Amino acid sequence: MMSSSACGYAIDFGDVFQKKNSSSSRAALMTSSHIGNNENVPPANSRHAESTFHPPRVGGTKQWQLPHYNSIEENAVYLNRQLELQQYGVHDAFTSLVFRASSQDDDADMRRIMDCMHWLLHSRREEMRKSDEMAEQFIRYEKEIHRKNNQIQTLTAQLEAERKTCSDLENQLTAKDAAYTKERLQFKEEKRALERKCIQLTHVDTNYKAQLRKSEVSYERLQKQYNAYLNKASTDKRIACLMDATQDRERSALEARLQEAYQVMRDQDAMIQVALTQVAAHEKDPRSARLDLSGLEDMLEEVALERQEIAIKAQHMETEREQYMVQAERLDKDRLEFEVKRQCPL
Repeated sequence: MMSSSACGYAIDFGDVFQKKNSSSSRAALMTSSHIGNNENVPPANSRHAESTFHPPRVGGTKQWQLPHYNSIEENAVYLNRQLELQQYGVHDAFTSLVFRASSQDDDADMRRIMDCMHWLLHSRREEMRKSDEMAEQFIRYEKEIHRKNNQIQTLTAQLEAERKTCSDLENQLTAKDAAYTKERLQFKEEKRALERKCIQLTHVDTNYKAQLRKSEVSYERLQKQYNAYLNKASTDKRIACLMDATQDRERSALEARLQEAYQVMRDQDAMIQVALTQVAAHEKDPRSARLDLSGLEDMLEEVALERQEIAIKAQHMETEREQYMVQAERLDKDRLEFEVKRQCPL
């Protein structure tokens, strides 16, 4: 029985010298001993020889125990061969060991010593095998570690690339948010400006309608004055025809009526002058202090032209107002779409 501990190894040699007379076992042992005595084995196959050519074991013996039916010389040759194979490549290695026993007791002790040496050789072979396995395992682990390190480096590079990509996307998102915020502020400012323009256009429309009403009133007054002037011209003709009368009473009456007609004409002329002065002050168009009666038709034409210009201006203002309203509706629609897109989840 063999066991290991922190202090070393413990060996049980209880069943080393187990007696068993078997011709087949002895023949196998002789064959093994003969193979162990062969010194022409190449060094490259030493490890294979160590693991292959072992004395046959008898039932109840251990793997490291030498057969008891072999002589001490045969066991010595086998042990020396094993020592020589295990010392291949070692500097200053000893050649062989000499085992001798003078009595039967010495023979038993010698066999125990040889079993102990064989156990040591067996243990050394196991340790070398385990060392080789551990070396191979260490090489595999090194390769695995190298492969894992390469994978870690690759994953680290991918992680850095993903982090950089995420950082770039965050920067783009921040820039887009800032641009959207700035654009929204611009839209708000434009909307407020358009609302102010709409209010101004409403006031302008109201003022224009008031001015148009005043112009219509002035036109009606001038039309009445023109009709009165025409009627006054027919009255002057009739008075001129009646001036040929020879009666003094009728002549004095006609003169009185003529003076009254002249007074009415002067009054009407003064009223026309005041109306023209007011129109000139409103339109900021300087005109002469007095207006000849012969230029009344020109004045009416100018009034008609001014009315047409005012109507054209009103039409233009109405068109511009509609355009402003359409633009304001479009801005409200764009702002609503922008808010809906912003509130929707990404």
